[in-house]
Amino acid sequence: MPPESSLELLPIEVSRGGKALQALSEAIVDGRLAPGSLHSVQGLASQLGVSRTPVREALLQLARDGSVRFERNRGVRILQTSRHDLEEIFEIREWLEVPATRQAVQRMRSVDVRALRRSYDAMLRAGQASDAAELWHHDRSFHKKILQASGNNRVAQFIDGLRDLVLRRDATTVGRERTACEIAEEHRPILDAIEAGDADGAAEAMRRHIKTTAQLLVSIDDSSGSVIENDARR
Repeated sequence: MPPESSLELLPIEVSRGGKALQALSEAIVDGRLAPGSLHSVQGLASQLGVSRTPVREALLQLARDGSVRFERNRGVRILQTSRHDLEEIFEIREWLEVPATRQAVQRMRSVDVRALRRSYDAMLRAGQASDAAELWHHDRSFHKKILQASGNNRVAQFIDGLRDLVLRRDATTVGRERTACEIAEEHRPILDAIEAGDADGAAEAMRRHIKTTAQLLVSIDDSSGSVIENDARR
């Protein structure tokens, strides 16, 4: 048996890195860190009440995700999500989320299906109450549960991150192309197929849902006559 290695205690900044990432991500999504704005690492760290280290680590992750860009001798730029970005995001989702849904059905246990049903029911209640914020929360949970059930947590995390990029746009199909209730009910064919154990049917329902949402958001963008710079909530 190899000798036990001696490891040093992790610095406090490591435990704060994840919290800094969450705080910065939320501020970008809700517009407190506006698209196009420029910030210093020290300034952001001061606002969060932490040292530069966890903030820089968080910003490096956000840069990898395409949310920010480091500009030499200037600071960190909050990036906008363009229509082209939106089209690419939904294309990636179709490539990854459809086969992941098929695999999830083959792996889901009854307890997983019941949890998915609860997410759907909560989404439907939010839709009936026209509570968009609550709808998006349960919509995200519904998709994430399916992706996690596929057994590939990296795909689940990656897709979840892409949704944040979409949330930086000011487009939404609610009240324009679909009601909140209609959006919730759009997930019903996916759930029905999963509950029936129909892997191919669930994958096809997911493909239709992703394509429909993408097409509607792009059509809204076209009708606006300009690129909307701060996020469609889907």
